[in-house]
Amino acid sequence: MLGAVEELWDEVAIAKYPSRKAMLQMIQMPEYAEISVHRSAGLAGQLNIETINASGQWL
Repeated sequence: MLGAVEELWDEVAIAKYPSRKAMLQMIQMPEYAEISVHRSAGLAGQLNIETINASGQWL
């Protein structure tokens, strides 16, 4: 299993952003900061893995 949890099932979620710059702009928005505590709680014990394509370009 992924993460540091036991007795749970694995799930996969894929988020795609137009660019790395767009993602970074989003996470720097004040609105994002306001909800980040909920995001952090929801992702506790989980892994976030950035992926790129074979050419090294941002997906």
